[in-house]
Parts: sequence; C-alpha cells; structure tokens
Amino acid sequence: MFCDLLESSSVLSEAQDEATWSETLGDLGREQGFEYTLFAILPRPGLPFEDIFVKGNYPCEWREVYDREKYAQVDPTVRHIFSESKPLLWDESLFRSDGERALYRGAYLHGLKSGIVLPIHGPRHETGMLCLATSDAPGTGVWNGINRRMASLSLLRDTAFESAQPFLGNHLERVIPRLTRREKECLKWMSCGKSTWEMARILNCSEATINFHIVNIRTKLGVHSRSAASLKAARMGLLDQA
Repeated sequence: MFCDLLESSSVLSEAQDEATWSETLGDLGREQGFEYTLFAILPRPGLPFEDIFVKGNYPCEWREVYDREKYAQVDPTVRHIFSESKPLLWDESLFRSDGERALYRGAYLHGLKSGIVLPIHGPRHETGMLCLATSDAPGTGVWNGINRRMASLSLLRDTAFESAQPFLGNHLERVIPRLTRREKECLKWMSCGKSTWEMARILNCSEATINFHIVNIRTKLGVHSRSAASLKAARMGLLDQA
C-alpha cells in the first residue's frame, strides 16, 4: 500500500491548478478510506487566521458554519497543530467544553464523526494540517488497522505540503501587505533601530516624509507602534524583501 500511495501521490505534483490539486488530494484521501479531506496552512506566523490557505472536500455548508461561528477559536484540533507534531485521532471524546461540543455536533450533522489530524510545520514557519475525516465511528471501518497505515498517511501529508508550494506562493502574494520601495527601505532601517532623524539622513528626505511612510507601514500591517510593525514584518518575512 505504501508503494501504491507513493506512486499515486506523485500525481499531486503534476496538478496544474489549485482545483485539480484539491480534487486529486480528495481522491487520495478516499483511497485511504476517508470520505473527507482538508488541507490548511497558515503560511506565515504574523498573518491573521482569516488568511489561512484552505483546500479540500469538506461540505461547503459546514465550512461556512465553521467560519461564521469562529469555531477555530475553540477547535482542539487547531490547538493541537500549534503545539504538537504527532498525529491526533479525534472523535466526540476530544470535544469537552460547551463550545467544543457545539462544534462537534455541527461536524457530526455534516458527516464528520471522527478523523485524524496530521500537523504540518514547514521550514519557513508555516503551520497547518492535513485532516482526514470519516462518518465511521471509532473502532469501525477505516479505523481498523489505522496504526499500520500511519506511514502512508504521513507520506500523503508530506507530499501534499511539497506539491502545494506553488499555490501557497500565490496565496501569499494575495494576503501579505504590499509595500512600496520606499516603505521597504524605511521598514529595514526602522527594524535596525534607527530614529526618524537618522532615517531621513540615510534616505535623503525629510522627517515628515519618513513619518508618512511609517504611518503607511503601520496601517498596512494593522499595528500601532514601530516595534510591533518590525516584529510583525519579521514574522511575515517582509524584512527579507527590504
């Protein structure tokens, strides 16, 4: 089965667009016995959760409810991926608080009764998961012999992450704030601890111009101080572009 999956998952790397890639990932999930597949990546630590890259075949109605009710704030599977690297098998027993139980009831009504979360931690501080879900109850159906198939599922996760890189790059271009050349220069020197006066001398412009650019930088990053702007920019990888 491992060799079959290795050969099949190579098809992911051949996908030319996100829709084909997502459909192929769902097909591979079904080959593993799971009706539902969700791939989600927060590509940079400083991005808001709303900017997460999400693909999969979870029921659209459930995805809308999940987002509207902000269930990510109480979802124990989300907490898990930010603190653990090991896979997590989930079912009703994982959801204990009132908010968590409401989340599980909604998922259950849409056919998501149990599943497995495989965390993703990328080399550029990406955080995410490959989640495979089923309508089978724990101990039945796909769960029989699940430990023997864990290597295959981990391979599917790793292949999904690697093959998704072009799409993640496109996603980042859409969600990361676009800074002008002058804003990037100001950000670089501001992050080095330079004062407005020093930056004005370095960039050969007035202090008012420097302050104008810094206000724009803070607005685009959604922060209220220079230190917060520098920290968030570093987490987003913007200083690498400066």
